Amino acid sequence: MLLPLPGDNAAAIMQPFTWTRRPVHTLSIAIVLYRTPRNLLAQTLAHLRRALPCAPEQCRLILVDNSPTPCVGPELLELWPSELELIHGHGNPGFGAGHNLALARSQSRYHLILNPDALLDEDALNCGLDYLNAHAEAVLVAPRGQGARGEPLHLAKARPTLLALLLRGFLPARLHGFFKQELARYARHDLEQAQAPCPIEIASGCCMLVRTATLKAVGGFDSGYFLYFEDFDLSLRLGAQGQLVYLPDMGLVHYGGDAARKGWRHRAWFLRSAWRFFRRHPL
Repeated sequence: MLLPLPGDNAAAIMQPFTWTRRPVHTLSIAIVLYRTPRNLLAQTLAHLRRALPCAPEQCRLILVDNSPTPCVGPELLELWPSELELIHGHGNPGFGAGHNLALARSQSRYHLILNPDALLDEDALNCGLDYLNAHAEAVLVAPRGQGARGEPLHLAKARPTLLALLLRGFLPARLHGFFKQELARYARHDLEQAQAPCPIEIASGCCMLVRTATLKAVGGFDSGYFLYFEDFDLSLRLGAQGQLVYLPDMGLVHYGGDAARKGWRHRAWFLRSAWRFFRRHPL
């Protein structure tokens, strides 16, 4: 196990700690934290441990803690059976930049981007890795998501229109029925009936299983997005390299919420990121 690295800047974090030569792993797993409740992270790690698709020594978990004070304690680190690295002390550069810190430390064949509030089904990783192993044209696989009450979450998305984003970002859920058709198109409601893998344009950053070499080739996340739309941007750039695929047999439960249900700061981040996204990916 690797201990938390000292230092208070990203440059110090990127220095080697114990390894002079990092081993190559089948799978690296990255989770970015920000003031994550310990009980929620413990639940996520417990599900992740049960879903390990290969021998523990072939997996490496990288926790990137963007919190001002660590939200990971020794009792949580003990839940993980294989190699683990905790990165902390670099401030809060944002979701995508945090994941890029983990990507820079990864020497794996496949890389899992996972939210700390996403609970994988026991066979989810086996399903995803089996598909990538069998389909060289696929660069990313995305799961079927459901909420805590079993409701479908529609994690995959169609390429957004400005109307769809305004509706999702600012319109209260009780009014969504007035724009049902547009929201269903954008949120890919058609995938609810899918029984087989389907191509998608945009995958949710709460869970992306990607070929590490391809993820590095496109430069990882665009760190110019602090929060929101970094997964949209990454999906489109990965889609230029190969197929993004929705796997209905790869499941998870995700706790989360739309920007419309959050405060003004989240709405400001949403607008800023939307502006950056549409400038780079015009309609």
